Amino acid sequence: MLTLAEFVRFIRRPKGWGWLFSLLCCVGTFGCASSYQSSAGRFDSELSEAAPMMAREKALDVAGDETVAATVIVGADARKLHYEGAVTLLVTNPRDIIKKIIDITTRRKGYLERINPDSVVVQIPATAFDETFNEILALGKVLEKLVTTADITAAYTSVELRLRIARATRDRLVVLLGKATDEEQKIKLLEQIEQLNAKIQILESMFAALNNKVNYSTITVTLEPYHELDDGHQDFEPLGMAWINELSPYREEVAGTGKMLKFNEPPGMLRVNKDRTYWSVESGDRVMFRAYQRDNILRGDTNFWTHALSLRMTPKYKSVAQTKVGEYIVLRMESFDEVPVVYCIGLEVRGDAIRLIEIFFPDATLEEKYKAGIFASIGQGAL
Repeated sequence: MLTLAEFVRFIRRPKGWGWLFSLLCCVGTFGCASSYQSSAGRFDSELSEAAPMMAREKALDVAGDETVAATVIVGADARKLHYEGAVTLLVTNPRDIIKKIIDITTRRKGYLERINPDSVVVQIPATAFDETFNEILALGKVLEKLVTTADITAAYTSVELRLRIARATRDRLVVLLGKATDEEQKIKLLEQIEQLNAKIQILESMFAALNNKVNYSTITVTLEPYHELDDGHQDFEPLGMAWINELSPYREEVAGTGKMLKFNEPPGMLRVNKDRTYWSVESGDRVMFRAYQRDNILRGDTNFWTHALSLRMTPKYKSVAQTKVGEYIVLRMESFDEVPVVYCIGLEVRGDAIRLIEIFFPDATLEEKYKAGIFASIGQGAL
């Protein structure tokens, strides 16, 4: 214990006044703290209860460990997956196909994300992905296709956990704000609440986007118009094969350069173009059957020319099937149209000649009506 004389001598020293000032500040601070505790009641203790929660939120920000967050609230049986399908289709009319894809999407309760003249991106409910993707594949000739699956569980659960913590922390601070009486404390709490609200908005946007990825699958369809591929294909044809690309039920250029080949007229069909170099019959409902022969310049056999024909026709049609009628191998082809037309090309090699037949059915019903009679005529052989 210092005497009064010793205390006076102490404070007269150079650093004595500074020591005395520090002592008085400590006493004042202690007095204010005691007064605040008595007036605010349990405010400080409640703020300290929220501190661990805020510390956990901050720790999660610093760590950024999505894998740890995922293991906290989601087990191995609750994986969050996003499916994507991509396909390139060869079609005759891209505009019509895009319209059909949009109709399919609407029917499946999906929505259109992006559309271009030659491509479309749609979002389909994940539960209907396989069924929808297969339906779209049937709209054209599939040139390329790819299906991928992304596991977004870590990102999903990390954002979910951060959002939950941020909301709980914000709600706790709002409760404390309602109990606060000190204006400085209120200002600090309001600043923290404002910061958390801004962060919650960002997390909610991220979480909504991830939820959308889980609930919806993406399908991207790229369309290749047939005529563009066909034009390039013809530029590189070997000598003696270019005529195959000219085959069409709507044109007679190939038949017009051929030589006569006759068959018995099938029931319900009449001979037309009797002044032409090729033989042709038609029905009143536009079914067509014509025959002619060409020089076998390459000396290929029936299998050779069938393979060449199939190779060039397959990209142009939705389906190509092969059958044998009499001595002829016949390729049956369906178009990409909504109501497919049926076009058949048959051939047989006889020495130096390729014998060719072409058959056109405007739809499957007319095919059923005339097919037996035409095939019977072919089976009887050329006259």
